Amino acid sequence: MKNTLTGLLGLLLATIVLAPSIHAQVPPSPPAPGLIVVDVPLLLPPQPGVRTTADIAHVEVRLASGVGGAVFTQRVSPDATKMLAAVSKQIEKLYPAKLKSGRTEITFTGFVSALDLNASGLALLVALDSLYGGWTIAPGFMAMGSYDADRDVQPVGDAMPRLFAALKAGAKRVVMSEKQVAQVTDLMITSGPPAFASTQFFSVNSYEDVKAIANLQVSPEMAKVDENFTDAQKKLSAPGAKPSEVLSDPDVQESLRQTLTANPACLSARLLLRANSARLEKLSLEGTLNAIETIAPTVFTAVQSRAPNDLSRIPNPVVQKEIDRLFETKQQFDPRALPLLDAVIGYGEAVRTYTEKPPDSAAENVARNRTLTLTAREVLGVLAKFKSVKR
Repeated sequence: MKNTLTGLLGLLLATIVLAPSIHAQVPPSPPAPGLIVVDVPLLLPPQPGVRTTADIAHVEVRLASGVGGAVFTQRVSPDATKMLAAVSKQIEKLYPAKLKSGRTEITFTGFVSALDLNASGLALLVALDSLYGGWTIAPGFMAMGSYDADRDVQPVGDAMPRLFAALKAGAKRVVMSEKQVAQVTDLMITSGPPAFASTQFFSVNSYEDVKAIANLQVSPEMAKVDENFTDAQKKLSAPGAKPSEVLSDPDVQESLRQTLTANPACLSARLLLRANSARLEKLSLEGTLNAIETIAPTVFTAVQSRAPNDLSRIPNPVVQKEIDRLFETKQQFDPRALPLLDAVIGYGEAVRTYTEKPPDSAAENVARNRTLTLTAREVLGVLAKFKSVKR
Protein backbone atom coordinates (compact mmCIF):
# COMPACT_ATOMS: atom_id res chain seq x y z
CA MET A 1 0.00 0.00 0.00
CA LYS A 2 1.22 3.41 -0.88
CA ASN A 3 2.00 5.39 2.25
CA THR A 4 3.42 8.74 1.24
CA LEU A 5 1.98 10.39 4.33
CA THR A 6 3.84 8.13 6.79
CA GLY A 7 5.75 10.19 9.31
CA LEU A 8 4.10 13.46 8.23
CA LEU A 9 1.10 13.31 10.55
CA GLY A 10 2.56 12.93 14.04
CA LEU A 11 1.01 16.30 14.85
CA LEU A 12 -2.65 16.67 15.61
CA LEU A 13 -5.76 18.33 14.19
CA ALA A 14 -5.91 22.13 14.12
CA THR A 15 -9.22 23.12 15.62
CA ILE A 16 -9.79 25.80 18.28
CA VAL A 17 -12.26 24.56 20.89
CA LEU A 18 -14.07 27.32 22.71
CA ALA A 19 -15.08 25.32 25.77
CA PRO A 20 -14.07 26.31 29.31
CA SER A 21 -11.79 23.74 30.91
CA ILE A 22 -12.75 21.99 34.13
CA HIS A 23 -9.21 21.78 35.35
CA ALA A 24 -5.82 20.52 34.29
CA GLN A 25 -3.64 18.38 36.49
CA VAL A 26 -1.04 15.66 36.33
CA PRO A 27 -2.36 12.13 35.82
CA PRO A 28 -3.73 10.70 39.07
CA SER A 29 -2.02 8.08 41.18
CA PRO A 30 -3.18 4.44 40.93
CA PRO A 31 -6.88 4.01 41.72
CA ALA A 32 -7.87 3.72 45.37
CA PRO A 33 -9.83 0.63 46.43
CA GLY A 34 -13.41 0.84 45.17
CA LEU A 35 -12.53 3.39 42.45
CA ILE A 36 -13.15 2.50 38.79
CA VAL A 37 -11.14 4.38 36.16
CA VAL A 38 -11.58 4.33 32.38
CA ASP A 39 -9.22 6.22 30.07
CA VAL A 40 -10.68 8.31 27.27
CA PRO A 41 -9.08 10.63 24.68
CA LEU A 42 -10.53 14.11 25.17
CA LEU A 43 -9.65 17.46 23.65
CA LEU A 44 -7.31 19.72 25.57
CA PRO A 45 -8.65 22.97 27.04
CA PRO A 46 -8.50 25.77 24.46
CA GLN A 47 -5.57 28.10 24.14
CA PRO A 48 -5.96 31.03 21.70
CA GLY A 49 -3.96 30.50 18.53
CA VAL A 50 -2.90 26.96 19.43
CA ARG A 51 -3.80 23.90 17.39
CA THR A 52 -6.24 21.67 19.23
CA THR A 53 -4.90 18.33 20.36
CA ALA A 54 -6.22 15.55 22.56
CA ASP A 55 -4.87 13.91 25.65
CA ILE A 56 -5.90 11.01 27.82
CA ALA A 57 -8.37 12.02 30.51
CA HIS A 58 -9.81 9.72 33.15
CA VAL A 59 -13.42 8.96 34.02
CA GLU A 60 -13.57 7.93 37.68
CA VAL A 61 -16.62 6.47 39.42
CA ARG A 62 -16.99 5.42 43.03
CA LEU A 63 -19.73 4.47 45.46
CA ALA A 64 -20.23 7.19 48.07
CA SER A 65 -22.37 7.56 51.18
CA GLY A 66 -25.86 8.94 50.75
CA VAL A 67 -28.45 8.76 47.99
CA GLY A 68 -29.09 10.62 44.76
CA GLY A 69 -28.01 8.24 42.03
CA ALA A 70 -25.09 9.11 39.76
CA VAL A 71 -23.83 12.68 40.14
CA PHE A 72 -20.91 14.72 38.83
CA THR A 73 -18.50 16.12 41.40
CA GLN A 74 -17.72 19.06 39.09
CA ARG A 75 -19.71 21.66 37.21
CA VAL A 76 -20.33 20.39 33.69
CA SER A 77 -22.06 21.52 30.52
CA PRO A 78 -25.72 20.70 29.73
CA ASP A 79 -24.52 18.19 27.13
CA ALA A 80 -22.71 16.23 29.83
CA THR A 81 -25.83 16.21 32.01
CA LYS A 82 -27.86 14.89 29.09
CA MET A 83 -25.22 12.25 28.42
CA LEU A 84 -25.35 11.10 32.06
CA ALA A 85 -29.12 10.70 31.83
CA ALA A 86 -28.73 8.44 28.78
CA VAL A 87 -26.02 6.39 30.47
CA SER A 88 -28.08 6.08 33.66
CA LYS A 89 -31.01 4.78 31.63
CA GLN A 90 -28.86 1.96 30.26
CA ILE A 91 -27.41 1.13 33.68
CA GLU A 92 -30.96 0.88 35.07
CA LYS A 93 -31.70 -1.74 32.43
CA LEU A 94 -28.58 -3.72 33.33
CA TYR A 95 -28.87 -3.35 37.10
CA PRO A 96 -32.43 -2.41 38.09
CA ALA A 97 -32.74 -0.20 41.20
CA LYS A 98 -29.00 -0.29 41.99
CA LEU A 99 -28.21 3.16 40.65
CA LYS A 100 -30.98 5.00 42.49
CA SER A 101 -30.58 3.17 45.78
CA GLY A 102 -27.34 4.95 46.69
CA ARG A 103 -24.96 7.65 45.50
CA THR A 104 -22.32 7.25 42.81
CA GLU A 105 -19.83 10.06 42.28
CA ILE A 106 -18.32 10.76 38.86
CA THR A 107 -15.08 12.73 38.53
CA PHE A 108 -13.03 13.67 35.49
CA THR A 109 -9.29 14.12 35.88
CA GLY A 110 -6.55 14.96 33.45
CA PHE A 111 -6.90 17.63 30.77
CA VAL A 112 -10.60 18.09 30.18
CA SER A 113 -12.63 20.51 28.08
CA ALA A 114 -16.05 20.98 29.67
CA LEU A 115 -18.00 20.92 26.39
CA ASP A 116 -16.12 17.77 25.35
CA LEU A 117 -17.42 15.55 28.14
CA ASN A 118 -20.22 14.23 25.94
CA ALA A 119 -17.50 12.28 24.12
CA SER A 120 -16.84 10.32 27.32
CA GLY A 121 -20.31 8.74 27.44
CA LEU A 122 -19.11 5.31 26.38
CA ALA A 123 -16.24 5.39 28.89
CA LEU A 124 -18.63 6.39 31.68
CA LEU A 125 -21.01 3.58 30.79
CA VAL A 126 -18.16 1.05 30.91
CA ALA A 127 -17.01 2.41 34.29
CA LEU A 128 -20.49 2.21 35.83
CA ASP A 129 -21.10 -1.25 34.36
CA SER A 130 -17.82 -2.43 35.91
CA LEU A 131 -18.71 -0.85 39.25
CA TYR A 132 -22.17 -2.42 39.55
CA GLY A 133 -21.35 -5.63 37.72
CA GLY A 134 -18.26 -6.40 39.77
CA TRP A 135 -16.00 -7.08 36.81
CA THR A 136 -12.54 -5.62 36.13
CA ILE A 137 -11.56 -3.47 33.18
CA ALA A 138 -8.49 -4.67 31.29
CA PRO A 139 -5.36 -2.49 31.56
CA GLY A 140 -4.82 -0.39 28.45
CA PHE A 141 -8.51 -0.30 27.55
CA MET A 142 -9.84 3.03 26.23
CA ALA A 143 -13.30 4.12 25.10
CA MET A 144 -13.97 6.81 22.50
CA GLY A 145 -17.63 7.55 21.94
CA SER A 146 -20.75 9.25 23.14
CA TYR A 147 -23.88 7.39 24.19
CA ASP A 148 -27.53 7.94 23.35
CA ALA A 149 -30.30 6.02 25.11
CA ASP A 150 -32.20 5.53 21.85
CA ARG A 151 -29.37 5.34 19.32
CA ASP A 152 -26.82 3.45 21.44
CA VAL A 153 -23.05 4.03 20.87
CA GLN A 154 -22.45 7.18 18.85
CA PRO A 155 -19.39 8.74 17.14
CA VAL A 156 -17.49 11.79 18.38
CA GLY A 157 -16.16 14.83 16.55
CA ASP A 158 -12.47 15.53 15.98
CA ALA A 159 -11.69 11.82 15.98
CA MET A 160 -8.20 12.07 14.49
CA PRO A 161 -6.47 13.83 17.42
CA ARG A 162 -8.15 11.40 19.79
CA LEU A 163 -6.87 8.40 17.84
CA PHE A 164 -3.34 9.82 17.78
CA ALA A 165 -3.57 10.42 21.54
CA ALA A 166 -4.64 6.81 22.12
CA LEU A 167 -1.70 5.51 20.07
CA LYS A 168 0.74 7.83 21.82
CA ALA A 169 -0.53 6.68 25.22
CA GLY A 170 0.05 3.03 24.33
CA ALA A 171 -3.59 1.90 24.39
CA LYS A 172 -4.03 -1.85 24.02
CA ARG A 173 -7.71 -1.90 23.04
CA VAL A 174 -9.75 1.07 21.86
CA VAL A 175 -13.51 0.80 21.36
CA MET A 176 -15.52 3.28 19.29
CA SER A 177 -18.63 3.56 17.15
CA GLU A 178 -18.78 1.70 13.85
CA LYS A 179 -19.48 5.14 12.36
CA GLN A 180 -15.82 6.11 13.01
CA VAL A 181 -14.39 3.47 10.66
CA ALA A 182 -13.36 6.16 8.15
CA GLN A 183 -11.17 7.88 10.72
CA VAL A 184 -9.37 4.67 11.70
CA THR A 185 -8.87 4.01 7.99
CA ASP A 186 -7.28 7.46 7.76
CA LEU A 187 -5.00 6.46 10.62
CA MET A 188 -3.97 3.35 8.69
CA ILE A 189 -3.16 5.43 5.59
CA THR A 190 -1.30 8.20 7.39
CA SER A 191 0.58 6.23 10.03
CA GLY A 192 0.94 2.91 8.23
CA PRO A 193 0.11 -0.65 9.36
CA PRO A 194 2.86 -0.73 12.05
CA ALA A 195 0.72 1.68 14.09
CA PHE A 196 -1.57 -1.30 14.68
CA ALA A 197 1.24 -3.48 15.96
CA SER A 198 0.50 -2.54 19.57
CA THR A 199 -3.09 -1.25 19.54
CA GLN A 200 -6.28 -3.04 18.57
CA PHE A 201 -9.24 -0.92 17.46
CA PHE A 202 -12.78 -2.26 17.79
CA SER A 203 -15.87 -0.73 16.20
CA VAL A 204 -19.32 -1.49 17.60
CA ASN A 205 -22.92 -0.51 16.98
CA SER A 206 -24.27 -1.64 20.33
CA TYR A 207 -23.04 -1.39 23.89
CA GLU A 208 -23.75 -5.08 24.48
CA ASP A 209 -20.67 -5.83 22.34
CA VAL A 210 -18.35 -3.68 24.49
CA LYS A 211 -18.07 -5.62 27.75
CA ALA A 212 -16.27 -8.62 26.22
CA ILE A 213 -13.65 -6.25 24.79
CA ALA A 214 -13.21 -4.24 28.00
CA ASN A 215 -13.26 -7.13 30.47
CA LEU A 216 -10.00 -8.31 32.02
CA GLN A 217 -11.53 -11.78 32.29
CA VAL A 218 -11.06 -12.94 28.72
CA SER A 219 -13.96 -14.68 27.01
CA PRO A 220 -13.28 -17.67 24.70
CA GLU A 221 -13.90 -15.38 21.70
CA MET A 222 -11.48 -12.71 22.91
CA ALA A 223 -8.90 -15.38 23.73
CA LYS A 224 -9.01 -16.38 20.06
CA VAL A 225 -8.70 -12.73 19.04
CA ASP A 226 -5.62 -12.29 21.19
CA GLU A 227 -4.08 -15.54 20.00
CA ASN A 228 -4.53 -14.82 16.31
CA PHE A 229 -4.00 -11.07 16.22
CA THR A 230 -0.86 -11.29 18.34
CA ASP A 231 0.78 -13.30 15.56
CA ALA A 232 0.20 -10.47 13.07
CA GLN A 233 1.28 -7.84 15.60
CA LYS A 234 4.59 -9.60 16.30
CA LYS A 235 5.45 -9.87 12.62
CA LEU A 236 4.53 -6.23 11.93
CA SER A 237 6.69 -4.98 14.80
CA ALA A 238 9.70 -7.20 14.03
CA PRO A 239 12.93 -5.28 13.26
CA GLY A 240 13.23 -4.57 9.55
CA ALA A 241 9.76 -5.88 8.79
CA LYS A 242 8.17 -4.63 5.57
CA PRO A 243 4.42 -4.18 6.13
CA SER A 244 3.48 -5.06 2.55
CA GLU A 245 5.37 -8.35 2.76
CA VAL A 246 4.02 -9.20 6.22
CA LEU A 247 0.43 -8.52 5.20
CA SER A 248 0.83 -10.56 2.00
CA ASP A 249 1.94 -13.58 4.02
CA PRO A 250 -0.81 -16.25 3.76
CA ASP A 251 -0.27 -17.26 7.39
CA VAL A 252 -0.74 -13.66 8.57
CA GLN A 253 -3.84 -13.28 6.40
CA GLU A 254 -5.28 -16.45 7.87
CA SER A 255 -4.55 -15.20 11.41
CA LEU A 256 -6.40 -11.96 10.63
CA ARG A 257 -9.36 -13.86 9.18
CA GLN A 258 -9.51 -16.04 12.27
CA THR A 259 -9.43 -12.88 14.39
CA LEU A 260 -12.48 -11.53 12.56
CA THR A 261 -14.25 -14.86 12.85
CA ALA A 262 -13.75 -14.77 16.62
CA ASN A 263 -14.86 -11.13 16.92
CA PRO A 264 -16.13 -9.26 13.82
CA ALA A 265 -15.78 -5.98 15.77
CA CYS A 266 -11.97 -6.09 15.48
CA LEU A 267 -11.54 -3.19 13.07
CA SER A 268 -7.75 -3.52 13.09
CA ALA A 269 -7.90 -7.01 11.60
CA ARG A 270 -10.44 -5.87 9.02
CA LEU A 271 -8.28 -2.97 7.87
CA LEU A 272 -5.03 -4.92 7.89
CA LEU A 273 -6.61 -7.48 5.56
CA ARG A 274 -7.39 -4.61 3.19
CA ALA A 275 -4.12 -2.74 3.73
CA ASN A 276 -2.62 -3.66 0.35
CA SER A 277 -5.79 -2.72 -1.46
CA ALA A 278 -6.44 0.44 -3.44
CA ARG A 279 -9.52 0.88 -1.27
CA LEU A 280 -7.26 2.22 1.48
CA GLU A 281 -5.44 4.80 -0.61
CA LYS A 282 -7.96 7.63 -0.19
CA LEU A 283 -8.45 9.73 2.92
CA SER A 284 -11.87 10.74 4.19
CA LEU A 285 -12.80 14.41 4.30
CA GLU A 286 -11.80 14.70 7.96
CA GLY A 287 -8.57 12.84 7.29
CA THR A 288 -7.82 15.13 4.36
CA LEU A 289 -8.37 18.27 6.44
CA ASN A 290 -6.12 16.84 9.12
CA ALA A 291 -3.46 15.97 6.52
CA ILE A 292 -3.47 19.42 4.91
CA GLU A 293 -3.15 21.17 8.27
CA THR A 294 -0.47 18.82 9.51
CA ILE A 295 1.65 18.89 6.37
CA ALA A 296 1.55 22.71 6.32
CA PRO A 297 1.97 23.75 9.99
CA THR A 298 3.88 26.93 9.15
CA VAL A 299 1.10 28.11 6.85
CA PHE A 300 -1.65 27.37 9.35
CA THR A 301 0.25 28.95 12.22
CA ALA A 302 0.64 32.07 10.09
CA VAL A 303 -2.96 32.33 8.87
CA GLN A 304 -4.28 31.90 12.42
CA SER A 305 -1.92 34.53 13.85
CA ARG A 306 -2.74 38.18 14.40
CA ALA A 307 -0.25 39.17 11.70
CA PRO A 308 -0.58 36.82 8.70
CA ASN A 309 1.12 39.52 6.62
CA ASP A 310 4.33 39.63 8.67
CA LEU A 311 6.78 37.98 6.27
CA SER A 312 9.59 38.16 8.84
CA ARG A 313 7.80 35.39 10.73
CA ILE A 314 6.96 33.31 7.67
CA PRO A 315 10.12 31.75 6.17
CA ASN A 316 9.41 31.39 2.46
CA PRO A 317 11.62 28.27 1.93
CA VAL A 318 9.69 26.44 4.65
CA VAL A 319 6.34 27.53 3.23
CA GLN A 320 7.28 26.38 -0.27
CA LYS A 321 8.48 23.04 1.05
CA GLU A 322 5.10 22.54 2.73
CA ILE A 323 3.29 23.44 -0.49
CA ASP A 324 5.40 20.91 -2.40
CA ARG A 325 4.51 18.20 0.13
CA LEU A 326 0.83 19.01 -0.31
CA PHE A 327 1.17 18.51 -4.06
CA GLU A 328 2.96 15.19 -3.50
CA THR A 329 0.09 13.80 -1.41
CA LYS A 330 -2.80 15.45 -3.27
CA GLN A 331 -3.80 12.16 -4.90
CA GLN A 332 -4.82 10.79 -1.50
CA PHE A 333 -7.05 13.75 -0.61
CA ASP A 334 -10.83 13.73 -0.62
CA PRO A 335 -11.77 15.83 -3.70
CA ARG A 336 -14.22 17.87 -1.60
CA ALA A 337 -11.29 19.43 0.26
CA LEU A 338 -9.53 20.71 -2.86
CA PRO A 339 -10.88 24.28 -2.35
CA LEU A 340 -8.97 24.36 0.95
CA LEU A 341 -5.85 23.11 -0.78
CA ASP A 342 -6.25 25.83 -3.41
CA ALA A 343 -6.62 28.51 -0.71
CA VAL A 344 -3.48 27.30 1.07
CA ILE A 345 -1.55 27.28 -2.19
CA GLY A 346 -2.80 30.80 -2.93
CA TYR A 347 -1.48 32.06 0.38
CA GLY A 348 1.83 30.27 -0.18
CA GLU A 349 2.14 31.83 -3.63
CA ALA A 350 1.57 35.30 -2.17
CA VAL A 351 4.27 34.66 0.43
CA ARG A 352 6.69 33.51 -2.28
CA THR A 353 6.02 36.44 -4.60
CA TYR A 354 6.28 39.10 -1.91
CA THR A 355 9.40 37.56 -0.41
CA GLU A 356 11.26 37.29 -3.70
CA LYS A 357 10.26 40.75 -4.97
CA PRO A 358 10.20 43.49 -2.30
CA PRO A 359 7.61 46.28 -2.76
CA ASP A 360 8.62 49.31 -4.82
CA SER A 361 6.70 51.78 -2.71
CA ALA A 362 4.87 52.26 0.57
CA ALA A 363 1.55 52.09 -1.28
CA GLU A 364 2.49 48.74 -2.84
CA ASN A 365 3.54 47.45 0.59
CA VAL A 366 0.12 48.38 2.00
CA ALA A 367 -1.60 46.61 -0.89
CA ARG A 368 0.50 43.47 -0.35
CA ASN A 369 -0.23 43.41 3.36
CA ARG A 370 -3.92 43.63 2.58
CA THR A 371 -3.67 40.81 0.05
CA LEU A 372 -1.86 38.52 2.51
CA THR A 373 -4.42 39.24 5.20
CA LEU A 374 -7.38 38.60 2.90
CA THR A 375 -5.79 35.42 1.55
CA ALA A 376 -5.24 34.17 5.10
CA ARG A 377 -8.87 34.87 5.95
CA GLU A 378 -9.91 32.90 2.88
CA VAL A 379 -7.97 29.87 4.13
CA LEU A 380 -9.66 30.08 7.54
CA GLY A 381 -13.07 30.60 5.97
CA VAL A 382 -12.81 27.54 3.75
CA LEU A 383 -11.45 25.48 6.64
CA ALA A 384 -14.33 26.51 8.91
CA LYS A 385 -16.82 25.60 6.20
CA PHE A 386 -15.50 22.06 5.85
CA LYS A 387 -15.15 21.51 9.59
CA SER A 388 -18.83 22.43 9.98
CA VAL A 389 -19.99 19.78 7.49
CA LYS A 390 -17.59 16.90 8.23
CA ARG A 391 -19.39 16.05 11.46
